[in-house]
Amino acid sequence: KDDFDGTAALTANLDLVISPAMSAGELAGALGVPVWRFGSRDWTQLGTGTRPWFPSMRLFQPNSGEGLEATIRAMADTLRATTPGPVPESVPVVAASPEPEPEPEPEPEFDALLNRAADLHRAGRLAEAETAYRAAIAADPGRTAPGHADALHLLGLLMHQTGRNDEALALIGAALRTDPAFPQAWNHLGLVQEADKRHAESARAFTRALALHPAFAEALTHLGLVHQTCGRVEEAVKLHRRCIALQPEHLPAHANLGHACELMGRMAEANGHYRRALALQPGSADAGNNLATMATLAGRLEEAKTHLHRALRIDPDFALAAWNLGLLDLADGRVAEGWAGYGRRFSARQLQRARRIDRPVWTGEPLRGRRLLAWSEQGVGDEILFASCFDALRGQDGPVTVECDRRLVSLFARSFPWVTVRAETADTTGRETVDPPDCDLQIPAGTLPALVRDRVDRFPGRPAYLHPDPGRLALWHDRLAALPGLKVGLAWRSQIVTAQRAAAYTGLADWTALLDLAGISVVMLQYGDCRAELAQVETATRRLHRWDDLDLKDDFEGVAALIANLDLVISPATAVGELAGALGVPVWRLGTRDWTQMGTDVRPWFPSMRLIQPPAGDGLAAAARQAVRALAELAPA
Repeated sequence: KDDFDGTAALTANLDLVISPAMSAGELAGALGVPVWRFGSRDWTQLGTGTRPWFPSMRLFQPNSGEGLEATIRAMADTLRATTPGPVPESVPVVAASPEPEPEPEPEPEFDALLNRAADLHRAGRLAEAETAYRAAIAADPGRTAPGHADALHLLGLLMHQTGRNDEALALIGAALRTDPAFPQAWNHLGLVQEADKRHAESARAFTRALALHPAFAEALTHLGLVHQTCGRVEEAVKLHRRCIALQPEHLPAHANLGHACELMGRMAEANGHYRRALALQPGSADAGNNLATMATLAGRLEEAKTHLHRALRIDPDFALAAWNLGLLDLADGRVAEGWAGYGRRFSARQLQRARRIDRPVWTGEPLRGRRLLAWSEQGVGDEILFASCFDALRGQDGPVTVECDRRLVSLFARSFPWVTVRAETADTTGRETVDPPDCDLQIPAGTLPALVRDRVDRFPGRPAYLHPDPGRLALWHDRLAALPGLKVGLAWRSQIVTAQRAAAYTGLADWTALLDLAGISVVMLQYGDCRAELAQVETATRRLHRWDDLDLKDDFEGVAALIANLDLVISPATAVGELAGALGVPVWRLGTRDWTQMGTDVRPWFPSMRLIQPPAGDGLAAAARQAVRALAELAPA
């Protein structure tokens, strides 16, 4: 397994090596040792009946619909026919006269062009490879060459690699119409569809590839990733494990399985697979980034930075590692450096959707009459956080439009009268519906802090920047006046809690001591369906106050007016806590340290916010107990 020098020396002394698609066969071919490779046809044949990478390699491939048993029998028959029998002693052995080498036949034009295209493709000369692939396809207008489907498929793969997915889909589709039993093409079709977030279609493509080639390790882990993305993590784990069972050294499968385990909260197992991936490829920047994630979650931040710096030395263009390092820099208070890394979030694909507005990014220069669009990029809580920087849009010498979640439009319009506020115009996939864009410059809202908050002392100390509707403010003042004692708003979790995110939230059961405190009226701010939790916790004398005519999820004007009348809000990392901070209401935020603290013991975005963080190794239930003890000291007797 580990002594490749010894294995190479052994292999070089063999008469023949027989192997499926694995490193033993590649090593034999690279050594020039005769090698028989059994398995399905794949792209490495480059449209030929051989694998031109290895002249000493012969391919044994099953017919369509057959398993490998028939292929193994064919190899056995061939070996039996070619194995020399014993030479009788009475027959002298005479050296045969060497026959003259036959003149090689000229390579057909199509094959020459396809091989040239593949060479260029492997060398990373993609523009030249594209030209050569197209020339090969044009040289076979009747689509009769054995490798025509390969040419279409490989050109489609190149289109995907250069971001032209529509062309990729058309070309790979044409390859599959030429050869429907082409598992590699189905696999790459699935990759392109998955890149376009067409999860159901990509799952069907990977499944078709596996129907044609059940031992197709790459398609197994790709299908696993689709399940992972769609939240079917248990199914994903099974597929990644099947891939590793077929190819124990499959690096992407170990990385994918590690991430699946991470999503399930099985951190030790995830760490093991990430370390295995790094051992398989010590030069893997990906594996280093994954180990950095594990170290960060465990609070070993210096170790995480070491992994990330190493990953970036290996691959300076590795956007995900740069983004992760940026978050750690922000957490350390290295604000300017941190924003530079945070700026890589789009290329790191860390946002659910990334808009592509065909206009230059604004860098803070005077507008001189040009139209500027500042657009939302993340969740509602992030929109509220970044809105603290909208002061930078005041007094510009050109019209400024802010796009935000539809639920925030009226609240933002009242609070930031120096801009025009509208609901976001991108669809749910991030595609633009205003075409051409009605702006001359654009900036993602999350980029504004890099312009105006490049030092911690540049965070303003104002108590509030959002202003609720006066009429609704008065309504909630009157309603809450009927409740006794301190009015404390409570949210305990996000609407969606996965195994990976569960540690960042509490359950309602963690707050029974709060509900039992004398002198406190607890107001429910938790959105989403929580009827089961309420039924489990509430009694005749223990209840959360709530009103049926207030939609806590969609009516942000109503929620803002309610929160503005509370004495205190308690919340983990949710939009509720961000809204309270933006309104200047006292808010206690439960959670572990994160980058938004900018190296301080507070969150400088929100002067009214207090952080309650559990001791190392404890969960948020411990922080909830801390909050209840602190509140008991404040509650009126």
